[in-house]
Amino acid sequence: MKKLHKQKFIIFSMFLILFIGCTAQRTFTNVNLKEGDYSFDKPHKLAYTITYKENGEPKSSREGEVLGYLEDAFADVGFAKPSSKASSTGSMHIDINYIDNLAEQVAKAFVTGYTYGLIGYHSKDEIIMDVELTLNGEIIKKDGYKHEISTIAGLFQEGKVSNKTEMDRSRAFEKAAQQLVLKFLNDI
Repeated sequence: MKKLHKQKFIIFSMFLILFIGCTAQRTFTNVNLKEGDYSFDKPHKLAYTITYKENGEPKSSREGEVLGYLEDAFADVGFAKPSSKASSTGSMHIDINYIDNLAEQVAKAFVTGYTYGLIGYHSKDEIIMDVELTLNGEIIKKDGYKHEISTIAGLFQEGKVSNKTEMDRSRAFEKAAQQLVLKFLNDI
């Protein structure tokens, strides 16, 4: 009888080890646009402001972090450098709305078998950016730039993210911000 309990324990442990890789979260985002595709001779000096929301609710605690990602992306291609309002040649206000449905998807997947790696989930978080750029007395408003961050776990989910690059979740938001900036620059 003792031997039977030991075998059950070993078999159960092997089952869990087998599916641990299937249940690990993996994050993906599209990085089709490259910084090298855009270049500007002389960067503008812009005073940046941002409004950051998660699911439509303002989250001022993350504004500095997100603004840093956006400023870096604009500076990396040579379009603009951050400046104080007094020494700037223009201004840019950016509205970011991060629509997160990860918690909802994980809860739903947990009930349907995520625990054992049998079904899993595919969560699509969306980032929407609106920009108002004032430069040389001209106002440019561009709305509705979207980018998606996908998170998967479970078996047979890779096909849903085949056109995206896998990366750490914390880096995915930075890359999404960069892609939004490049989409905006492509339009002006």
